[in-house]
Amino acid sequence: MRQFLGKSGAATVVLLRSPDPASLPKLQELRRLFGTKEIKYYKGAGWFGSEIARLERVLEVVRETSPLPPWLDIETTDYLLLPPGTPQSLFFTIKHASILIYGFNLTDSCMSDLEGHIETLSHVIRWRNTVDGFHDSLQAQSVSAQKRNIQDPTILTPDFDSLQRIVDGYGDTALADVTADIKLWHSFYKW
Repeated sequence: MRQFLGKSGAATVVLLRSPDPASLPKLQELRRLFGTKEIKYYKGAGWFGSEIARLERVLEVVRETSPLPPWLDIETTDYLLLPPGTPQSLFFTIKHASILIYGFNLTDSCMSDLEGHIETLSHVIRWRNTVDGFHDSLQAQSVSAQKRNIQDPTILTPDFDSLQRIVDGYGDTALADVTADIKLWHSFYKW
């Protein structure tokens, strides 16, 4: 079975976005810039696409309230797998700024933690959307009931004020907590 971070279970992962494969740096240049021969290229949507998608999701969450540039396109086309703890190369960063998205120092354990955070975030967002859509569903059902001459007042005129009091703030704390967990994860594992 293939492992995202290689046999050691740890690696530095650098996300890249290159519309043209010819604009990607050559391995020889990367080996010189990073001072290591242990560099691999992978496609972002390839074998480990779900892991890359989780890293992209981290950047989306962090971008909402941080200094990440809002114009930064975080859709990864390729990524580099470097030895764990590989330091940043200023020359790489400057020369390839147009294709560089972000980098992370990762381990299997931290990726497992991230998977849990992202799953929790997805559940909380889905739950909140269900509650948010409840008002719209009741409204649509009321209109449909009027067209069918249904006389049930609980369907025709639901108590929206009471419903709003019940669902107001639903999931806000859970969303804030999981967002804080993801931001903390990001601050610890960013390159």
